[in-house]
Amino acid sequence: MLPKLSPADDTLSFMNSRDLQIRSKPYLRKIYVEWAETILKNLAPSGVTVEFGATNPVIRRVFSHVNVFGMDVMPIRTLAIQADATQMPFASCSITNLVATDTFHHLPDAEPFLAEVLRVLTVGGRLILIEPWSNLFANFIYRRFHPEPFDPSAGWTTSGDGPMTRANGALPWIVFERDRKLLAERFPALRITTLYQLMPFSYLVQVVRDLGLGCLERFTNSFAKLNRSLNIVE
Repeated sequence: MLPKLSPADDTLSFMNSRDLQIRSKPYLRKIYVEWAETILKNLAPSGVTVEFGATNPVIRRVFSHVNVFGMDVMPIRTLAIQADATQMPFASCSITNLVATDTFHHLPDAEPFLAEVLRVLTVGGRLILIEPWSNLFANFIYRRFHPEPFDPSAGWTTSGDGPMTRANGALPWIVFERDRKLLAERFPALRITTLYQLMPFSYLVQVVRDLGLGCLERFTNSFAKLNRSLNIVE
């Protein structure tokens, strides 16, 4: 069963806004290409790979050169699969890699999603996520300048009206770092194998230099992209 979309989650408006953002911010294209290439380098070999939350056209373009199926909860014309990530239409032990960028922190509840991940992944399969992270600098930027909620003290659920408006940017850090012991208790078959920062501080400084220090909105959006890549192996 698919969740109800709020007016703010209108598919066409969302895609048009995303496309405009990418066209107006060239540095974002470079970042998204790097994210996609990082994911491809960390895939488990062979088998079926599915990207959920597959709405980023830059990442989809990189993935088009390999066999990565796209899935989203919203009806996207270019995607073959419309499904909720907590109720995926795949047989048990049938997916080798589940990948996503900036999607996990929009899930309504991390626990049923991780249970579904365990169900559909093959033995040795991987969940690879590129998500916001919590540290002193990122916390300052997210809480003051980013439109999405960011609450490191929250639990494993998010609040909001729909798939895109519902969010907690701190959710990945909460589940995979703050509550790592709880994660191991609830999902002993999941093991975090890789956790690292994708973009160095110097690269972000260069982005700000290129844009000009007067561009406060672009400055804060760039620095809010302090992300880490997670590999979770069953």
